[in-house]
Amino acid sequence: SNTHNFKTIGEKLDFSLAFPSVTTGTEWFDIIEDCKDNCFSFFVVTLNNGLNEKINSVYSRAERGETIKAISGYKSLLSELEGKHHGSEGALYTDIINLLVKSGDNSGAREWYQKMISSKAPRLDQYIKNLNSRGIKF
Repeated sequence: SNTHNFKTIGEKLDFSLAFPSVTTGTEWFDIIEDCKDNCFSFFVVTLNNGLNEKINSVYSRAERGETIKAISGYKSLLSELEGKHHGSEGALYTDIINLLVKSGDNSGAREWYQKMISSKAPRLDQYIKNLNSRGIKF
């Protein structure tokens, strides 16, 4: 195992990771370093290329300021994943809520926050904690 100590803020490091093959049919997984401080975590590595393309497309809409289209796209993705216990659910809820708050629609954000809380999204506590740390709590 190699160690790299960063010397400056913003320094980049290219690396690759190798894993054993995943079980056929695996849709997603998390990469979490098991350590105490400054641990590396990468949630929801999605193996479905079609889903990745859809997520990237909707995210791009949000980045371009196409808020209404982005929210609609995120809602559509959530409906596709409903009942599948997919790791992306929490991130999709979070993006919807963030966009609604930014657009000033607090009642809509509250509604989606409540939907997220009552969902069975994987790592739900993590996503709620993230929203709460940004001052979003209903």
